[in-house]
Amino acid sequence: MKCHLAALMLLLVALASAAAPSFQQAGNLLVMSNANMAVNYNLTAGTADFFWRGSKKISAFYAGVTLSSGYVKGINFSNRSWSVVSSNQVAVTAHAAGLPDMTQYFTLDQNDSFLTRVAMTGVGISANWMGPVVMDTTGGVDIGVTNDNRALFVPFDNDHFVSYNSEAMNGSDTGHEAGAFYDNTSRNGLVVGSVTHDAWKTGVFWSGSNNKLDKLNVFGGVTSHWTWDVMPHGSVSGNTISSPAIFVGFGNDWRITMEQFADENALFVPKRAWTNGVPFGWNSWGVTNFQNHISYAGAIAVSDSIHTNLQNNNFTNGGTVFVILDSYWNNLWTDYGGTQLQNFAADCHANGQKAGIYFGPFVYWGTATDATNYWVPVGFPPNYSLYRFSDILLRDANGNFISNDGAYAVDPTHPGARGLIDYYVYWFTN
Repeated sequence: MKCHLAALMLLLVALASAAAPSFQQAGNLLVMSNANMAVNYNLTAGTADFFWRGSKKISAFYAGVTLSSGYVKGINFSNRSWSVVSSNQVAVTAHAAGLPDMTQYFTLDQNDSFLTRVAMTGVGISANWMGPVVMDTTGGVDIGVTNDNRALFVPFDNDHFVSYNSEAMNGSDTGHEAGAFYDNTSRNGLVVGSVTHDAWKTGVFWSGSNNKLDKLNVFGGVTSHWTWDVMPHGSVSGNTISSPAIFVGFGNDWRITMEQFADENALFVPKRAWTNGVPFGWNSWGVTNFQNHISYAGAIAVSDSIHTNLQNNNFTNGGTVFVILDSYWNNLWTDYGGTQLQNFAADCHANGQKAGIYFGPFVYWGTATDATNYWVPVGFPPNYSLYRFSDILLRDANGNFISNDGAYAVDPTHPGARGLIDYYVYWFTN
């Protein structure tokens, strides 16, 4: 009897895990559920609660958008209606006089999480901040345990060797693209983050006390010194504009929930297939006395040494070895003919190697005076465009060049920047 009962319980668990998402309205409540999770949307108030295994994890979150006319909250709208978009997605649309329509999308395709985004529809709409998940209720995020509660800070990138940080939940900060709020003892935790990364930089703002969160904003439009921006996020405009799609998930082990978050990202943009093994090679920046002292004789010696001592001892990847010159490769650029650089490439090819080079197309290492005086080369032999380097550099609101780590940033959208790339690519490949 016990065996039959255990088998029945396993069958019920399996069926629950495989069940299709359910969308049901009860009174003013739209209940969206799938396996372990549920989102209860109050069609009167415009707020939603997130439940995991029957326990409320997020209370009264809503959507918010900063339009050109001002900040608009989803709770300011009325006359909400909902419709099924697909087997696992619902749209809730709200109307209000004098405002574009706001539509919140909820997608349920995992057992422990959901996706949400917010869109605005009207005529000539413009916004630079769109938050599908905005929560400002005291204690509104409660992970249910209070052993050692943490908030994971995720940097936008690792420039200047910025690192991830596990901070106390009882504080405030803004992370980027993803975040987690968890108990470091039991590993129970909530994971949020963006699964689309095209138009928006996504921020995760939180403020907590008493081992819960009092505020949580997961939004598109973050700018700060962490993102290296010096101005607010630019506006997205059109008759319909949309926020990034946001993942919200909970689990017994937040690290596994992070993997589920990664799986959702891979559904939107699959990882590129690679079947050629691990590349093998040498890069000049890895050798201290080569870094900014590259010489023609030294580069040739490296290529020959790898050929003599390593390639015949299986230090290759499918017979391929890369020999790459990093910064200061232009020490070999003695003239526009580039004889030394061409000879280096020829020596690598004779040794059965592939020659490589470093090029940063969107950074200018000269001085501000140089930028004003020098023309941007295009083509080869070099012709000179109508632009000086000062024309293609990014500037702040006051017209000053934007610099970082001793270099100036180049505007990647400027036609002069494209001409410069064409010039170098032609030079490297001919």
